[in-house]
Amino acid sequence: MRARGATSFELFDEQLEKALNVSLQRIPQGDDNPEPDPNHGVVVVKDVTVLHKAQHELHSLNDELELRVRQRTDELEATNRDLRDQVERREVAERDLQSSRDALAQLSAQLLRAQEDERRRIALDLHDSVGQSLGALKYLLERFVALRHKPAPDDAEKALDAAICQLQRAIHDTRSISMSLRPSLLDDMGAASAIRWLCGWFRETYLDIQVTQDCDIDDTSVPQHIAAPLFRIAQEALSNVAKHSYARNALVTLRRFDNTVAIEVRDDGVGFDVATVTRRRPRLGILGMRERATLTGGRFYLMSEPDIGTQIVAEWDVLH
Repeated sequence: MRARGATSFELFDEQLEKALNVSLQRIPQGDDNPEPDPNHGVVVVKDVTVLHKAQHELHSLNDELELRVRQRTDELEATNRDLRDQVERREVAERDLQSSRDALAQLSAQLLRAQEDERRRIALDLHDSVGQSLGALKYLLERFVALRHKPAPDDAEKALDAAICQLQRAIHDTRSISMSLRPSLLDDMGAASAIRWLCGWFRETYLDIQVTQDCDIDDTSVPQHIAAPLFRIAQEALSNVAKHSYARNALVTLRRFDNTVAIEVRDDGVGFDVATVTRRRPRLGILGMRERATLTGGRFYLMSEPDIGTQIVAEWDVLH
């Protein structure tokens, strides 16, 4: 550092271990001549070690404060990100919960309608088949009673034969209605036998759909607690094939691999866009199948494409 008639600089004395400020100043020539004397001067040495140490500590403190501010800022930013993520997750969870509530309410309403439709169908079946058969049976028995003491025994015998035929028809219709409600095979034998019966019944009822079954397991391979939901899912899936798919072929597969039991129903029908159906109002059958699987600890999968067909899979983990 230079000023008029003066020069200063700093150095560090290693022996003294001190920082020194050295100032060289020229002495004025006299009172009447303030100009510096070019031949005379004075050296002033100041110990500035404490000042340097204080400056160094100040710089260190500033650096530490800046580091703490950056760390604290980073922590606050991370906390804010976590809070935003938590808020987003909570909003997603709330939307999912609301969607589940809406789906449950919709399913409950549709189930009530389905129950009423099922009751109406059963009532019509009983009236149109069993009721009419029993009415005809009553008439034939009354005719037999009226004719048995008449001189024409053949007429009485014909009336009795016709009554027996009507009784057999009523028994057949009653069994058909009972089997549609709950096949006795589920209780007497098991799910595999009930699935095989269902495929056979479907082939006999819907002659324009070729149903192939692949059930290479026995009844003991399917635990009893999942037998009913497994059968109902297969029943509903085949019903959808008949009602909506316009399929020519359907394949029903019942398998067990390791500790998993799975039922699969696949068809080659018109199919549909799963996302569109899910986004809109899903059919009761789809909701019902999914509920039957999930409520019993299973998993439900629906795959379909327009003009390709539909595949429905339900599977359960089993312990034995």
